Amino acid sequence: MRIGDTMKLKLLLLALVIFMIACQPRQFEVDDIIKGPETEEMEEPVQAVPEPEPEPQTCEEWVDTLLPEVFGMELPASKDPNSAGWLLVDDSDWTDGTAITLKGDIEFQKGRFEGENTELWYTRNARNERLYGAGGLTYSKQIINEDGSVGMLDFMIKPTFKKIEIITPPPEKQFDPYIGRFTIQDIGFVSCDLS
Repeated sequence: MRIGDTMKLKLLLLALVIFMIACQPRQFEVDDIIKGPETEEMEEPVQAVPEPEPEPQTCEEWVDTLLPEVFGMELPASKDPNSAGWLLVDDSDWTDGTAITLKGDIEFQKGRFEGENTELWYTRNARNERLYGAGGLTYSKQIINEDGSVGMLDFMIKPTFKKIEIITPPPEKQFDPYIGRFTIQDIGFVSCDLS
């Protein structure tokens, strides 16, 4: 035998031994690999994913989800907070972040006409409503319906407000406005369209 033949024989035997080791049955459980080592973190119960809130079905239900709990209003310090018309603060938004828009020259006045409650503030068009029509708070936005179709939500409300508090400016800040916080007592739908 030549030296080259013995080297080939040794390499062949080495390859055969490696092949036999590789083909031997494994001595471990598949479950041990999948589970891995147990730790305290892994023993905690898995929290259930909360069910999403169902989408509103009617225009009125949509409006209920969009109303802020509190509306901020202001009034110039030179006016009487019990008789003058309050104005929404400039950065008022619906709960979805859409800016509240006004139709008409809107202000909010304490009840003073027959049938009105003197403890509530009513939405009024500062101009003559008979000439200029009803004004109110408006919303218009494209929405995705439950079936996936694109629709529109348009509404106008003329709410009645209940006072939470009125903050009077201190004497040294006589030109600062009164600040009022109000909540809706009655929505007062003028129009509501969900398509």
